[in-house]
Parts: sequence; structure tokens; C-alpha cells
Amino acid sequence: MIRRRLLAPTRAVLLLAVLLPACTEGGPAPEDSDPVVLLGGRGSEEHVLPERLVVPGGARVRFTTVDRRVHTIRFLLDELPEPARRFLEETGQDASPPLLERGTVFEVWFRDAPRGFYPYLAEGHGAPVRGVIVVE
Repeated sequence: MIRRRLLAPTRAVLLLAVLLPACTEGGPAPEDSDPVVLLGGRGSEEHVLPERLVVPGGARVRFTTVDRRVHTIRFLLDELPEPARRFLEETGQDASPPLLERGTVFEVWFRDAPRGFYPYLAEGHGAPVRGVIVVE
């Protein structure tokens, strides 16, 4: 009987350890399979890797800073077809807040997004860099 009482709390702790990371604001916890765009720079240069990213419809793209510089992402709405522009504006994903620290992430969900090209501008130190996400 004592053994059974000890096992129940242990199972509860293990269950919490597994489920708690998935209880994040804005959706499920990030997965290793999420496509990632790395934001960084050196000197007066700004970089995004990869510059062109092809994703399936419904994907979540994670813009992740890899240095200590401030970065922002802004989709080029005037270059988008009307349905894609409307999608980004209505979902509040047309621009990131300033990404201030190394490891900061801006997630863009392409759930119910129209197929096509989503050009963006990464700004930070130095000249802005263009990139594009292609939703299949």
C-alpha cells in the first residue's frame, strides 16, 4: 500500500514534466521539425538563412535570432497578392516586434494561408536583407 501511494505522485510529476512544455501561450510547443529562418549579422551586414524557404500549407515558421543584435521582420505587403496580404494583416503576422536577445523567436503560422510567395525584409544593423517564404 505504501508503494502504491508513492507511485501515484511520481506518475503525476512525470506527466506534468511531459505536458507542461506543451502548455505555452499561442499554441503547442515548438517542434524540431518546424522550419527555421536564422537571423544574424556581422559588422554592417544583416543575414537571413535560408533566404528562400519552401513550406507546406499550414506550416509554422520560426524566425530565430542567433546573435545579440536587434532584428525585425516585416512582410512586404505591397508585393503580395490581396488574399495573402489580407491573411497576414488579419492574423497580426505582418511584422515582428523587435527581437532583442539571442534566441528570441518570431513565429508565423501559415495555417489557412493562401499559397504563394511571401517576401519579407529583415532589418537590424546594416542594410536590410530580403527573404521569401513560399507556401505550397
